[in-house]
Amino acid sequence: MEKPNLRDYSNLSEFFYRSIKSDLRPISESVLVCPSDGKILHFGIVEDNLVEQVKGITYHIDDFLGKIDHNLTEEEKLEAIIEHSRSETACTEENFCEINFIDYSVNSLIGENGENGTTNVQNTENRVETKPENKKKFSRLSKVKPGNELFFAVVYLAPGDYHHFHSPTDWVVERRRHFAGELYSVSTYVAKKLRNLFILNERVCLLGNWKHGFMAYVPIGATNVGSIKLNFDPELETNLHPKKKTLSNSGSVYEELEYIKLQECSDIGGVPLKKGQEIGGFRLGSTVALIFEAPVSFRFDIEAGQKVKMGMSLGSVVP
Repeated sequence: MEKPNLRDYSNLSEFFYRSIKSDLRPISESVLVCPSDGKILHFGIVEDNLVEQVKGITYHIDDFLGKIDHNLTEEEKLEAIIEHSRSETACTEENFCEINFIDYSVNSLIGENGENGTTNVQNTENRVETKPENKKKFSRLSKVKPGNELFFAVVYLAPGDYHHFHSPTDWVVERRRHFAGELYSVSTYVAKKLRNLFILNERVCLLGNWKHGFMAYVPIGATNVGSIKLNFDPELETNLHPKKKTLSNSGSVYEELEYIKLQECSDIGGVPLKKGQEIGGFRLGSTVALIFEAPVSFRFDIEAGQKVKMGMSLGSVVP
């Protein structure tokens, strides 16, 4: 720890969010490194647009990264969301999906929706309505480049782990999607019992590109730790009290911020991150999921159930 004296922490929250000395987490020279300390829940290749949260339990990538059904009018969506949010069963898995109008189009890997490819999001300052012309980089990613596969890895952070998360490689974050969701425990036991756990929980999807293609970096909230901090995005507010949560006129599933449109990021196309750079952190324990494009020769250097440290090799591209 940077501050080994417990008296330096004013409360438990500060202690759980403690920093460590950088030399305690050397960064591997591998093309991808572990984004955090924790336990490897699962990893592999995304097949049929399904990702496994643990062995045998899958969720659809559209649901995880974002998809909106445009069949209803804006008024109907808002009306239905308000009605369902007041019901006693609103937090069940089926109703969560219904409330948020999740459907299952392969073409919406990262949000290509409807015939015109438009996604409605909260339209506050710096939060824009994404138009088709701005989707070109992302819409092509529903079809992985020839010679590439789509891979995933899920790391669980226990309460005693170092709670900051870092960049797994050099890449550029083009946009952020915040799903308010729930705050179910993400322990290994619950992950095995609750189907679609990771699409029910609050999460922040960072979407962008690295040298081999698409990259999605997703910190997922857990019991008491929906507070997800991003160092480069102080405007992000998570784990809001229900009374403080606002609904957009569009009844959106998520709030989106396009970094690529911010003046300070326009020249470089988003927020650049270096391998090993601290991105942010959680207040207790939680999960980080990666979904990324890589050559078919990519090989993981981890095992399911393995305890890892941030900066350890996650995988390499075999020549």
